[in-house]
Formats: sequence, C-alpha cells, structure tokens
Amino acid sequence: MNKEKIVNRNQVLPIKVGVDYLGFFFMLAIIAYAVYKKYPLNALLVIEFIVLLVAFLLFFFVIGIKNYKRIAEEEAKSSTLSCLDCIRKKMKDSIRDHGLLHLKDLLDIEGKLSLSSNPKACKVLIYTSDLATENDAEKEVDNNINKGVQYVVLYFSNTCNQQEYERIKRLYGENNLVDLSNKTEYKESIDGQLAVTLGFDITIYQNAGNMIDGYFAVDFVPKNRPIRSFHNPHCKEQCNYGKGTDAFYKKLSYNCTKYLYEEIVKIHGDYMKQQERG
Repeated sequence: MNKEKIVNRNQVLPIKVGVDYLGFFFMLAIIAYAVYKKYPLNALLVIEFIVLLVAFLLFFFVIGIKNYKRIAEEEAKSSTLSCLDCIRKKMKDSIRDHGLLHLKDLLDIEGKLSLSSNPKACKVLIYTSDLATENDAEKEVDNNINKGVQYVVLYFSNTCNQQEYERIKRLYGENNLVDLSNKTEYKESIDGQLAVTLGFDITIYQNAGNMIDGYFAVDFVPKNRPIRSFHNPHCKEQCNYGKGTDAFYKKLSYNCTKYLYEEIVKIHGDYMKQQERG
C-alpha cells in the first residue's frame, strides 16, 4: 500500500507525460523560430518565448492539479474503506476489547495443553455449579487425558441425563468428579447458594511450566438447566440464557487463581483420602 502511494505521488506533476509531449513543444518552438526569422523583432521573440512558457506551465500544473485531486480522492476512499473494515472487525470482536473471551477461546487454550512439552505436568481444575457444563469440552478433554493431562471437577449439582453422566464419568474418571452437595458445609456455603441461584463456572489451567491461569464465566447457563424461579421468562434481554450461545469468560487475578487452585487441590485430596478409607 505505501509503495503504491509513493508511486502515485510521483505522478502528481506529469513529468513523464511532459517528456512524452516535449516533441509537441519543440514543434511549437520551431514554428516560433521560423516566424522570428521572417520577422526578426526582439519583442516578437520575447512574446513567443512567454507564450510557450505559459502554455507549458499551464499544461504542466493543470494536469498536476487534476492528478492531485484524483490521487487524494483515491487515498481518502482507501482510508475510509480501511476504517470501515476495522470497524467491522471491532464490531464482530468487541468483547475482547473488554478483556472477555468466548467459550471456544477457552477450549483453544485447553486443547493446547496436550501439545505441550510435558502434558503429564499439566492440570485442569474446574469449579462449577453444574456438571452439565462439561458437556461442551469433550473433544479437548479426551485428547488431553490421553496425553496425561490431569483433570479435577468440583460441582454442586448435576442436570445431566444418565447417558451424559456416564459419558462424563468415563471421560474424567469417577475419582476426579467431586459432588460438593454431599457435604452440608459446602452445600450451605455462599458458593453453594450461588450454585442454586446464579450458577457459576470457573476453570484453572496449569501448564508444563507450573504457571496457572484462571477464568470465570460472566454468564454461563447449561442448556438443560431448569428455569430459575426468579427469572422473568418474558424478558427480551435474557443474555445467553436459553439461547444456546457461547458463554463469555474473564481472566481471574493471579492471587485469586492461586487461592482457588490450592482450595480445589485440598478438597480433592480430602475426597481421595475419604474414598480410600471407604
């Protein structure tokens, strides 16, 4: 683009065209010289010279002005189209300007764990209100688990049908699924109450370098979740509820992610000890 603009700007003053038409002006000069030879007056020579100079300058600059206007219009049009293209992209992807990610972006991050240098050192910790949220990540989970990535899922409710639940158990391993509603202290906690009302979904990724990143759903509702008692079914602004659209996720701070990571690992560790004791 820049190269084209440089070339066009070099053509504002019609140097190449002027050279092409130089023969025409030589012809006029010869005619003027012939007239001068016939009528050898200095005044006539000056007049002829001035006429030729004015004609040349008019030709040179009139065409130059026209070229400048044409090039300016082309550049303005190009700039406008570029701005429109940028606006369209911003409109399509404006959520990233607010630090938000699509569910598919999160699954892309998750899918890359199996491609790391040491997948067995990677972990995915999930803290969710409903186990049904895991129906969306089956392909990525399957690839990761086959490569040795560790999964732990903590949940408060399970709206999966029996077939979905059996598939999730086979995929993650039953010991990696912890139902928090079985313990009163978890069920009656603030998180337990949120699970019943608003619902939530948090995912933490640990890569091969032991770096952790956490994300929480801004508005996540499983497709088969029952209607919330306080939700107005006639409201036209239902966010992603019941529309089958992807949830939006926001990245957690490191301190918050670290705290949740340690709590999830601890709860899972206690659960495994309890399982061993029978």
